[in-house]
Amino acid sequence: MDSLFGAEVEPYVFAYLDDIILVTETFEEHVSWLERVIRILLDAKLVVNRDKCEFCCQSVQFLGYVLDSSGLRIDSERVRPLHDYPTPRNVKQVRRLLGMVGWYSRFIKMRAEIKVPLARLLRKDTPFVWGSDQEQAFATLKPSLSEAPVLVRPDFDKEFAIQTDASDYAIGAVLTQEREDG
Repeated sequence: MDSLFGAEVEPYVFAYLDDIILVTETFEEHVSWLERVIRILLDAKLVVNRDKCEFCCQSVQFLGYVLDSSGLRIDSERVRPLHDYPTPRNVKQVRRLLGMVGWYSRFIKMRAEIKVPLARLLRKDTPFVWGSDQEQAFATLKPSLSEAPVLVRPDFDKEFAIQTDASDYAIGAVLTQEREDG
């Protein structure tokens, strides 16, 4: 899929394993790009299961996200298990928790710093002791996904800004753009 749908079709066509998503501003653009995608698939002698397809949708669930005209947001149904996740009692449960959070980490502000107390529990030859630091990190992570912002597509005609931050435990950077709506 990556060889068929690479950088030359971005920001309109994205492929992940056997899933393809098409994002456009207008219906006319959508039809035009849809024709191109179908032609690429036909030329590659690939078939599409019509029953698994959705065409010309205003909103689509994709890989645990909801994508619509507002942008990309977390699918609340997919993070529900995190809200119900019990306090970890061993390293395996901490790994599972961090794995669940990891897929959506781009939405969590200061995620690297928040996860440090939990990551300490994963160190080899470190006894598992769930303390107040771990409890605070756990309590911060759970609601952070329900309060996550909507990520919007970049406008390559506008200027980008890089925001960076670091502490004794973590380093992070975010690529941002100023928009008319703030």
